[in-house]
Amino acid sequence: MASLTDLTANLDGEAKRIHDQLVKKRAQQGTNLRGLYIPLMNHPELAEHIEGLGYYLKFEGKLPRNAYQFTVLYVARKTGVAFIWLDHQQSARDAGLGDSLIQSVMNMNLEKIEPPYFLIMQTLDIVLDFGSIPQELQDEMIKLYGIQGLMEVVTLCGFYQMVGEITRAFDVPLPESTKKPF
Repeated sequence: MASLTDLTANLDGEAKRIHDQLVKKRAQQGTNLRGLYIPLMNHPELAEHIEGLGYYLKFEGKLPRNAYQFTVLYVARKTGVAFIWLDHQQSARDAGLGDSLIQSVMNMNLEKIEPPYFLIMQTLDIVLDFGSIPQELQDEMIKLYGIQGLMEVVTLCGFYQMVGEITRAFDVPLPESTKKPF
């Protein structure tokens, strides 16, 4: 295993201040600090900056919750990152994604994915392949979500790829009472 030491119980000084601030901010949203943040506390300043972007995208971004959660699940499934998938399934349901849509993504039955999610999926496939989004698709996404929403979809794709890299590189355990979905 390549996991890093969980330092969260033994932090002091600036590291403890950063950790406590991140925990408090997440608690105000009804969630906690877990997953990639355990190994990231080996570099508290980096954790603080990564959490700043993640917090903005998750709680303050312009993208509607259903589009946000679809984006996260799709990136998790396409990149094979079980931690992200498991961590976001219930949030996706809470955001209005139906079980049939979630199962379609899980089983990669992509022909069953309908608008508006189909447009997000097309966008993400191009971004995951490091391609240039065709103007027509950009225009459709902007019509649905605005330029800021389009930017957030692309940024979420990169953000959750980074989350996946960190959780895999340091063998972050899956959420309790879960098993690898794929």
